[in-house]
Amino acid sequence: MKKAILLVMGLWTLAASAGAAVIQDWSGFNPGKTVGTYDDGKGSKLEIAQAAGPAAGEKALKISAALVQWGGVWNALELNLSNAAAIRFKAKVSAPGLIQVGLTDAHKVMVTTTIRVVSDDWEEFTIPLSDFTKSPWQDKDAPKGAKIRFSKIVTLNLAPQGKGPTTYWIGPISAVSGKVAAKTGMPDRSGKDGLVVQDFTLLEKNGYGPFLDKDSGTTLDMTLDRDPEGKGERLSAFKYNLKKKGWCGVWIRVGDDWNGQDWRGAKTLTLQVYSDFPLTLELGFNDAKQNAYTALAPPTQGKGWETIQMPFSSFQLNPYWQPPEAKKGAPQDLSKLETFNISPKTEGKHGFKVRKVSILK
Repeated sequence: MKKAILLVMGLWTLAASAGAAVIQDWSGFNPGKTVGTYDDGKGSKLEIAQAAGPAAGEKALKISAALVQWGGVWNALELNLSNAAAIRFKAKVSAPGLIQVGLTDAHKVMVTTTIRVVSDDWEEFTIPLSDFTKSPWQDKDAPKGAKIRFSKIVTLNLAPQGKGPTTYWIGPISAVSGKVAAKTGMPDRSGKDGLVVQDFTLLEKNGYGPFLDKDSGTTLDMTLDRDPEGKGERLSAFKYNLKKKGWCGVWIRVGDDWNGQDWRGAKTLTLQVYSDFPLTLELGFNDAKQNAYTALAPPTQGKGWETIQMPFSSFQLNPYWQPPEAKKGAPQDLSKLETFNISPKTEGKHGFKVRKVSILK
């Protein structure tokens, strides 16, 4: 094993002047010794295998996961990343998902970050070391308060996130020096597109649901379809039949998990909508005090994809319904939003699609 480590280190040193060096090419695949799995012990299953890499002659790590709670893959290495700016590799997945990448040093201090893989074709990811933050789950023998030592990395962890079966392929991993731009696949959180509320790519079936007036005969269905213009991304497709004096809509989780989002400072809500008929949609949400707010969006033009913008000042308390747990009279509190609603208001039998909802601050 030491010879293999020295070879890896030698390759890195030789390639340092080029700005990148392979630190794991998966050619020395040795389950149980250099690579292995761990899980929650509650039924989660992970299998690893060597597979064909993104380029001819390259190898990749194949991770087949069926998670109940958690699990992952450990890879024993001996690396000095003190002069590196990032790690870079290509990956692909059977279905869109998140994978947590972790680094542990010789003192058992672990840092982690997360990337989002959506395509079944190889994508390149660049993860700046500055993106890694100390994991809340530390080994009991790790010194309390200690910082990660990138000069003494001994383990690389790859942990798929989310329940159910997913298969990931991870290509050769390189250490990158010099100035790098992050490429993690995660939705924009602060750039020109603002805070991504939902882009539907990782939305699970328990992350949305319809509400409607069944007595009127109104019907509504929302499905998650592959975006034909994307690389594995998904969009939401709505089909409904809104009867006179009826009502319907869908509640949808914000973000890729149930931790909620901070909307404080929001100035505009935007959504990308496709319609082939002019439609009026209503957007709504419950704030952190569980007061319900709604606003009518400008009508669509009905000529294909368009971006609709709604001033946040247009959202007012719903005059027709408030949750029993709402704190009446409390000022609007946008510190934590967990779900939002999309409700068609144009009567009749229609359909539309939504690709992305964002908050601009």
